[in-house]
This record gives sequence, structure tokens and C-alpha cells, in this order.
Amino acid sequence: MSADPVGEHPGLSPHARDQCAAGLAHVAQLLHAEFDEALGASLVDECLAEVTGTFADATVLSFVPLLVRRYAREQLLGRAAAVEAQGRRTADLLAQAP
Repeated sequence: MSADPVGEHPGLSPHARDQCAAGLAHVAQLLHAEFDEALGASLVDECLAEVTGTFADATVLSFVPLLVRRYAREQLLGRAAAVEAQGRRTADLLAQAP
């Protein structure tokens, strides 16, 4: 099954599919702007693909972009916090080195 919730629904109007695709593109742009510097574009893309895939069976696409943004952002915030914590631990270890 495809991870693309937009392309798998032949019964939906082209307008509904286009709106969902545009919303997902906008979400990707927002999350890349927020997290690329801290985590890298490839990790953001990976997270977006994973979260978007969870909606592959969605029959109503109206809220898919909103939900993808919410869940992907939560995951990315967690990853960014872990990266930051690791950076602090590394800096502390380097500061303690003789």
C-alpha cells in the first residue's frame, strides 16, 4: 500500500486530492523551515513520510495535513530535544577533559 493518502482514493474529487496534496506540501515546507537546521532535511522527510503513511487509509482527507503536521512536529520536537541533550552532554564531557 502506498504511503500517499492523496493518490489512493479514486472516488475523491480531484479538488479534494489537490487540496490535500497542497496542504501536505505546505506542512512539509513549515516543518523543514523549523527543523532542518537542527535535524537535517533527510530526517524531516523521513518523519513526514512515516507520519503521512499512517493516513494512507483515510477516507476523509480534510484534516490529514493538520494531523500530519501535529504528529510529525511532536516527533521532530522529541528528536530535536534528544539531539540537544546529547550536544549538552558532549559539551560537558569536553569541558571536563584535562
